[in-house]
Amino acid sequence: MKFLIVGLTFFLTMCVPLWGDEYQSPRYERILHPDSQHAILQTAACRFTHPQKGDVWLIAALHMSPKSYYQSLQPILDSCDVVLFECATNLDFRPDTSRPEKTLREDNQRRLSALAAMVAEFYYYHKRFPKSFAEMRKNLVWLGKSVYVHVLNGMSIDAYGNPFEFHLTDSGLNFTRDSRFIIMPKHVANFQPPPDPGRILANILGYVTQQSAIRYDKRNFEHCDLDAKLTAQKTAEKFKIPVEQVLRERATMNSGESEKIIRAMTHATRVNPKFRNLLRYMLVLQSGNFEKDLEEAAPSMRYSVITLRNEHILKRLAQITDGDKRAYGVFFGAGHMPPIAERLVNCEGYKPAETLWFSAYDGDLKTSDLSPDEIHTWLSKFNATLKNGAHP
Repeated sequence: MKFLIVGLTFFLTMCVPLWGDEYQSPRYERILHPDSQHAILQTAACRFTHPQKGDVWLIAALHMSPKSYYQSLQPILDSCDVVLFECATNLDFRPDTSRPEKTLREDNQRRLSALAAMVAEFYYYHKRFPKSFAEMRKNLVWLGKSVYVHVLNGMSIDAYGNPFEFHLTDSGLNFTRDSRFIIMPKHVANFQPPPDPGRILANILGYVTQQSAIRYDKRNFEHCDLDAKLTAQKTAEKFKIPVEQVLRERATMNSGESEKIIRAMTHATRVNPKFRNLLRYMLVLQSGNFEKDLEEAAPSMRYSVITLRNEHILKRLAQITDGDKRAYGVFFGAGHMPPIAERLVNCEGYKPAETLWFSAYDGDLKTSDLSPDEIHTWLSKFNATLKNGAHP
């Protein structure tokens, strides 16, 4: 009996399907070439069915794209009863009074600090304080609505689950009856929003950001991501490397290539605005390499960026789909999707039902008004910029 149990446990943990061959998920990004001078990047949304549970949609997304791309995704997101979305943060949205009193006080302070940051951002753009939580929520800009809306929804209640108050007076704004936490104009007058590489790049290309286009304020959206520092700590423990090394590797992956691309694109568009279509074409080719680059990254990087966060998603999915026939969505980057799909099919009894493709980046060199020689020259210079980070 002991050997039977051990064998069964091994079988289940290996996630070997009881039928047929093991499912291998295709990628959730692809590049189409209508002709030799035209490239289109598409992302997939795949639906999986289960005999006793609700459907699960895996919806890959890009952080910037034409507005029409997000308008195409929104109906699928709206059709789901719950949408689990990504955004690494260290803020606890759900109060948990079982925690130690010291932890609750620290959580309250973080919530007040987050609210103060939102007030500062509002004051920067409007030169006045907001009149309500609702007005603050409606006018969030730089940090991204996906963070702010859910931070505000969660942070407008204290660590004990009680609503923060909203006191706007002639002297300033306060979310408590404690005068120590009043926010005055002098506290926010010198605020400057940090640079947002994604927004800068989107403006250069004539695109919009995911945060500004998707309706994250809808009630079916649920934040389902991990704090970047927590994933770094767990990764460091597993691979026996310093936490700082993990954070540094991730920061390099997130910002290094973006900075090179922005540097190249900004310089090119200043030289000639007609380069926009050329830059879109280059972005399609560059984006198509992301999943490959991630596969070739250090194991610690893939574990931190993909594996740990996927485990968190799958754990939450198991909690909300158990015996429930509602529809669920996972709205993350394309690199997350194949491992999740394989887990759903090989371990959880789901089957792939349909796949929809959505066109995102579209680069057509024929509409760039550049000669073949100019196109060749600038493609070479742009590639050199991506390689060494210098101006083209």
